[in-house]
Amino acid sequence: MLTFFKYRFKSLISEKSLMFWSLLFPIILVSFFYLVFSNIGKENIFDTFNVAIVGNKENQLIKTMDEVKYDDIKTFELQYLTKEDSLNLLNQKKIAGIVEIKNNDEYELIINDNGSKQLILEEFLSNYQQKELLINDVLKNNPELLTTNWLETLTFSKDNVSNKSLSEKSNNEMIISFYTVIALSCFMSSFISANGISTIQANISKQGARLSVSPYHKRKIIIIDFIASLLIIISSVITLLIYMNFILKIEFGNHLGPILIICFVGSLVSTAFGYFLSLLFKKKEGLTIAMIIAMTMSWSFLAGMMGPSIKYIIESNLPFMKYLNPVALITDSFYTLYYYDSFAMCLPYLGALIVMFIVFITGAIMFLRGDQYDSI
Repeated sequence: MLTFFKYRFKSLISEKSLMFWSLLFPIILVSFFYLVFSNIGKENIFDTFNVAIVGNKENQLIKTMDEVKYDDIKTFELQYLTKEDSLNLLNQKKIAGIVEIKNNDEYELIINDNGSKQLILEEFLSNYQQKELLINDVLKNNPELLTTNWLETLTFSKDNVSNKSLSEKSNNEMIISFYTVIALSCFMSSFISANGISTIQANISKQGARLSVSPYHKRKIIIIDFIASLLIIISSVITLLIYMNFILKIEFGNHLGPILIICFVGSLVSTAFGYFLSLLFKKKEGLTIAMIIAMTMSWSFLAGMMGPSIKYIIESNLPFMKYLNPVALITDSFYTLYYYDSFAMCLPYLGALIVMFIVFITGAIMFLRGDQYDSI
């Protein structure tokens, strides 16, 4: 059986297109993100810039904005205006943006440019909203954390903002995009398991026809193929992590063990997902490939790969959706580890991923059990 395992492993890694999508594509994508995000903060953007406030100026968000400093220089100069006056100043480019406070204390950001100041403003507000959601979640599910110094790591103040570079903080916020690429890498690697299971099907490939009359039991063939696919997927994800950490110098903190566990669970779900789709769309390789790409990219977009704002909109309005999105679950596992500094807080997300694995692998087994061949 070891000989057959080596054969399956070599057969899978010899497929250049599979290795491109599972390994090279995520590396190219994360390199692109790194080039984009690394330029943030290189401009001289730390002068105070004007922001118009429309609505309740006693709102906690507004009070926080008024306290933010960099090197003892205020970041935001707040102007309390009507919406009409604010829009006039915005059109004249005399203010960077407008923050409108609604009656329910929700806010809306209005900008008409995509410069560095607007980016800082967007990231500050996204950061504020994300931390607000975390604090509310802790109040609901883990109030004991409030007795520790955990809250101090989340709240804004004059001191903790002024001692950090805004560009550094902005890049830290962009860590969610890097986490999403890791999750995307897991599911782009579904091509490997999808190809693996299809090539051992007797009615799909000549290789599968030969295997069906070999002395190896079908169950053992499938288990070996699953292990070989899983090993390649995990190796691809770990290679991406090594590239991000040692080449791009992206820090993941002191959580190597939990990160590897999250990657393993994500790879497990990805392998089962590839099996499920390949068996669902038998003899339709093009459709299987299209579905893997479409679903993985959609999941990644909704998980915040293109920007944290999409993720927070979904989290605020459709919180249950993340439990149907494996990429979001992997991303949230990393993000929770990053902020809570506790692997235990990741367990609900990992539990949801394991449920997905069970669903995908059960569906794949049901399709496999239905296979019968009158002739090959």
